[in-house]
Amino acid sequence: MIKVTIANDPGHMIINKFGLTLQRYYLSNLFMIIYQHFTFDAAHFLPHVPEGHKCRNLHGHTYHLTLYIAGEILEREGWILDFSDLKAIAAPVIGMLDHALLNSIEGLENPTAELLAIWIWRQIKPLLPGLRKIELKETPASGVIYEGE
Repeated sequence: MIKVTIANDPGHMIINKFGLTLQRYYLSNLFMIIYQHFTFDAAHFLPHVPEGHKCRNLHGHTYHLTLYIAGEILEREGWILDFSDLKAIAAPVIGMLDHALLNSIEGLENPTAELLAIWIWRQIKPLLPGLRKIELKETPASGVIYEGE
């Protein structure tokens, strides 16, 4: 038996790009995590590493960012969140980072992968209450997973 619950909690209410409340009725026993993957290219240097360290020099990466959103399936729509709404929420943040010198962005003066992940979280979490974790890869073999504050 599937139980339907009416969400009165603001944490379960999402306003889409058209200003409509999306998550009012949800299937309270069907919890899932969805994800969406993004890429952006950016340059940076690490000012606090020792002289001679290769990352002290200006260089760039193609970053791979995955956002994980947890929630219960909406009864009517059959999903947690429309992927196009997720993309619309992330787009302004990705746009700030793409083809930018990360060090010139406020809060990213020392843009390590760890600090960049925290910065991204702080930009997106207020707009996406269901954000559960992010994965940020600097290279195919190295990255960070951040699960929030």
